[in-house]
Amino acid sequence: MNTDARRQFRWTDWPVLLLAGLVGVLAVLVVLYVVTKPGAPPQENAYAAFARDIDDVALVGADGAELRWGDLNGKPRLVFFGFTRCAEICPTTVAELSAAIDALGPDAADVEVTFISVDPERDTPEVLAAYFLSFGPRFHGYTGERAEIDRIVRAFRVFYEHVPTDGGDYTVNHTAITYLVTADGEVVDIIGYGNPHDRTIAQLRAFLNSRRA
Repeated sequence: MNTDARRQFRWTDWPVLLLAGLVGVLAVLVVLYVVTKPGAPPQENAYAAFARDIDDVALVGADGAELRWGDLNGKPRLVFFGFTRCAEICPTTVAELSAAIDALGPDAADVEVTFISVDPERDTPEVLAAYFLSFGPRFHGYTGERAEIDRIVRAFRVFYEHVPTDGGDYTVNHTAITYLVTADGEVVDIIGYGNPHDRTIAQLRAFLNSRRA
């Protein structure tokens, strides 16, 4: 072992350590300033191209009423795609979104959840109504003609496929993402399946606060 390695810490070393610490803090502040400095152009929305040109898509709500996609604008929405016979992803997503919204309390008073069925042949309005009955009025399920549903699917870059199962039945593999959509219909963020609960709350809070700024 050489002499330097054996050298003990001395009180005269404190100024050096303090200076190093200040330099580190200053570096962090410089980075934060560059990212958030006043007057800087807003960061590009990576999802700006999503959900475009679909305002005229025809849907059917769980109450049987017909409407257009554009009619859903007016409130911030959490949009996800699935099917009511889904064994895991859909019920888990519904439960997680419900818990996160409850945790936000009054801050999430005007947010709604929009579920688009990728299995419209089986997800009739009556089926959707029964599926979301226990989650309250902020959860809305929609079905419709396959061609209309597919227009929304393409606009959100969603994937789905029917997979045959025993007995001539089928299940549906599908994208498991929740899209955060502004009251104007703009997609601004996404939440992936399995997102930690605290992170989901943080994302929703940031989403809702940004719309009020």
